[in-house]
This record gives sequence, structure tokens and C-alpha cells, in this order.
Amino acid sequence: MEIRLERGEPCACRQTTLPAELFRRIRHQLRRQQGRSVFIPIRSMQYLAVIDEEEVVFVDGMVKHRIEIAWRAFRPQDCAAVGDPVPFEECHYSPAGQEMAPRLLREFSTALRSFEERTEGTPDGLAAVVPLIVRGGDPVP
Repeated sequence: MEIRLERGEPCACRQTTLPAELFRRIRHQLRRQQGRSVFIPIRSMQYLAVIDEEEVVFVDGMVKHRIEIAWRAFRPQDCAAVGDPVPFEECHYSPAGQEMAPRLLREFSTALRSFEERTEGTPDGLAAVVPLIVRGGDPVP
């Protein structure tokens, strides 16, 4: 599947940090998906987070093709200890993105936890296949 997203020039960028535990969870999901993009729905905000090797972008559910916020340029090598927050650049591509940014960290962490719980026990990089059962019968091939 291919999804094309667009972004304009950032209207604001700032340097900030991500909790080390959340950064590790993001990287773990990328490893599980063998480097392919990971899609995390943030239902409470009607946003979709797309994780790839370089950044995490957030797309508003109302404007499905336009990136509102991007977390990029992660610098874990700048951390003195494993538990230190990871510096990165947060870019906003619209005023709406700027308004949502303060809430995003908490809601994304919650959505990622829900995704982890749903995918726990599935083989890395694969979706679970559930056989269909005919009522009172055998599985449908």
C-alpha cells in the first residue's frame, strides 16, 4: 500500500525532547515492522501518526493527505545516559498543528501503548490471520 502525504514550509520549528522510554518504544515498533512505516491511529484526536526511519509525522483525520506536525532529527547520540530524554526537532506545518502539539505527546504515547497491546503476540512484521468459522461448522478455507 502506498500513501502520499504532503507538507508545506513549516510555520514554526522548535527543539525539544522526547522521553527515552517513548523513543525506545517507537524504535521497537520500527524493528518489528522490519523498517517499514508504522501507522498508529490516535483516535482521541482524530489524527494518524506515521512512523518511519527518519521521523514521526502526524496527519489530521479531516485533511488526510497533509502533515500537520513532524518530529524529526532525533539525536539519541546526544544523550549522556540511556534514560535521558532524546532531543529532536518538532515542526508545525499549520496553526492547527501548533494548537495540537502540547496534547500530542500524551495522546500519541497512549495510542502507541494501545497499538502495542493489540499487536502483542503477533509475529514481527506480520498481521494476525483469524480463520472464519461457519456457524456450527468447520473453518472456511
